[in-house]
Amino acid sequence: MSRWRKEVFDRFPECRRQLQAEKSAYGFFNELNGILYRAHLVRDEDLIRRIYDFARWCLDAPRGKDASDDLMTIVTVSFFEHLPTHKEVRQEIGRWLPRSMIEGNREVFLYHGTEEQYREMVASCEVTKFKRRANRVAGGS
Repeated sequence: MSRWRKEVFDRFPECRRQLQAEKSAYGFFNELNGILYRAHLVRDEDLIRRIYDFARWCLDAPRGKDASDDLMTIVTVSFFEHLPTHKEVRQEIGRWLPRSMIEGNREVFLYHGTEEQYREMVASCEVTKFKRRANRVAGGS
């Protein structure tokens, strides 16, 4: 079993059926994008967090010999490039990814997204920062 499949089995037991149906990492990450969108719709914060953690793990994984097994390429092309296509994801992405990562991947997000969608992603970082500050002032966590 490949390293990324083992990670998916460990991190997402609820996704094993999709994983078994997909022949490639590219296909699985396309599926994962849809899973992320649906998790945003139902506000499943645990699943959202695990998806973003896994995507970051893939970015840090050892590089493959070519695009067919290079997780950084696969997660970029099949997952990150598609994040701007869902309004719910764009509006919340600042809660899950640091602003520096969003700004550092502008061209990635513009591949399938528009400049306006990208600006919405960056703006979500400010909204998140404002909400955190308001919670601290109100005595929340």
